[in-house]
Parts: sequence; structure tokens; C-alpha cells
Amino acid sequence: MDHRYIPNNRHRESVSSSSSRTYYNKTFEDTTDLFLFACAHGDYMLVHRRRLLIDDEVEADVSNKMGKSALQLAIENEHFEVVKVILDKIPYEKFRDALLLAIYLGHTNIADFIMNHPTYRTHSGGFLDPTHPQAYDDSQFSSDITPLILAAQYNRLQIVHQLLSKGEPQVRLSAYKGLSSEVYIALTYPDPILQAFELSHELRTLAKVEHYFREDYEKLANQLSIFVTRLLDNIRGHEELEILLNKTGRSNEEKYENLARFDLAILYQEKAFVSHSNCQQKLMEKWYENLSAIKNAHLTKRLLFYLAFVICLPFLLLAYYFFPKSKIGSLVCII
Repeated sequence: MDHRYIPNNRHRESVSSSSSRTYYNKTFEDTTDLFLFACAHGDYMLVHRRRLLIDDEVEADVSNKMGKSALQLAIENEHFEVVKVILDKIPYEKFRDALLLAIYLGHTNIADFIMNHPTYRTHSGGFLDPTHPQAYDDSQFSSDITPLILAAQYNRLQIVHQLLSKGEPQVRLSAYKGLSSEVYIALTYPDPILQAFELSHELRTLAKVEHYFREDYEKLANQLSIFVTRLLDNIRGHEELEILLNKTGRSNEEKYENLARFDLAILYQEKAFVSHSNCQQKLMEKWYENLSAIKNAHLTKRLLFYLAFVICLPFLLLAYYFFPKSKIGSLVCII
């Protein structure tokens, strides 16, 4: 159905005298009401092509009787093209509220466009400062709410990553300091060790990029490594250690594989975890699980066995590569 602006020829006189407008069989008192209706219903043709904004017939930041601005109406109804037009016509103080609303509603494409808009990228530092008054005069969000806080609160993970990647280095560092809190990780994540591994790996990657804050990121990563070893210190019994080291998959998945967590620690270069006494004890048990005779043998026999093993290892690996399900392949898996 065609929703374009249609002049009502029968009321041409009343249009010029009372400034009324007819749109989609609706009569509006003035151009402002017509503009707000078009924004709420996503009529890009009317907003842009009819040049209501371009010819300055109406202000872009007008509000309806309920106090909602044209931009808020467009964002709430997820009218992306209308939002793009309005953003080019509003002052930068309005961008913070627009971004927060898009984050709150989960409209990722709109939030991403706002964050990449030249106006936002130029003035985004001011939006993160709680003492900056202009951005909060008519805001529906309190002054202590930042885009990053709101995105994290509502689990908008894609937006969180974008904000961290686009934000100021100091802001990003402050965010990671909060995310690296031992108490926060322990109380928030069902698998704190997995979260600590992944976050520590991310911090060490950032340390290579953010040279100015390299020491800070490395310090946070080391703190997480120490945190994980302290968790290992509190392991009670063989069964708990078995579950912890064999856990694999995401935190909400009950999947277990032989020493999967140990392999992940090696992948993430968590030396403190790998060298921990509990891990080494379990590793020795696995190593000698099918070689108990060698473990209890005389020192000379053990040395001869290890020497023969080193000599034969290249050939065993080749055999395993070509025939993984053969008897030799099974032997390689055991040792």
C-alpha cells in the first residue's frame, strides 16, 4: 500500500490557510505531526524524498505530546533508514540517548550505525564522562549509565565487543579491570576457570596491541592465572580433580574428554596451571596408567625403556598417522 504524502485537492484552500496535511487518509494539524507519524511508521520516502528535513520544514529533534522524539520513535520501531536520515540532522548531545535506547532494545544494526557515525566517533569521549551535563538534561537514562554498562547488563555481547574495540584505550582498560575481578568471575560464571583462561588469553593479545598499557594488561592476565591456581589449591579429592581436568565445551555443557582442560591450558599457555602439583600428579597417573610395570621396574630397566621409546617414537608416530586404528596406533595412544 502506498504511504506517500498525497495533497488533498479538495482541501487545497484549507491546506494553505490552516497548514493542515493529509497523509494516508489522516489529517494532521501541522508538518511536525506529519513528520512524527512518518518516523514512527518508517516512511523513508516522506521523511527524505519529500525533503521535510532537507528543506528545514521541521526540526529533526522535535517530540510528540508524550515527550518522545522523532529519533526515539524511529529506533523503537526499528526503522533503520529513517534513523540514518535523522542522525545527520541532530546535535551530538542526542547521540548518547539514541545509542542507549538502541542497546536497551537490542537493535544491534542501529547501535552499530550510531557508533560508526562521524559525529559519535568525534564526541564519544564526552558521552562517557558523567560530569558532562548536556547529554543528560532530557535523557531517559541516568547519568551514571554508559553504553558499555548497559550492553553488559543486558548481555548484548556483539555490542560489548564493538564498544571495547572502538573505545578509548583507557576506557577499555578500566572495563577489563572490572571484568577480571576474581569475585566477579567466581560469582557470575558457572565455569570460572574457562572464563579466566579465555579472558587471560584476550588480555595477553591486547598487551601486544596496546603498547602503552602493555604492563597493565599483562598484570591482569597474570592475576587471572594466579586465581586459577588458587582454585586448584581448593580441589578436594581425586574425583573433583578428574571432573575439572576433563571438562570441555562451553560452561553450560556437560561434556568431558580425557584431560581436555589440561590441553586447553597448554593452548592458552597457562604455565601456572600446567605446572601445578595437582595437574602434574594427574598427568603422571595417566602416563603410567597402562605402564604400571615400567613404573615399578628397576631404574636400569626404566632407562632402557625410555631410550628405546625415544628411538622408536618417530616410527610410531608415522604408523599412527597412517593407521590410527591399528594395534600400533592404539599403543601410541596409550603411551
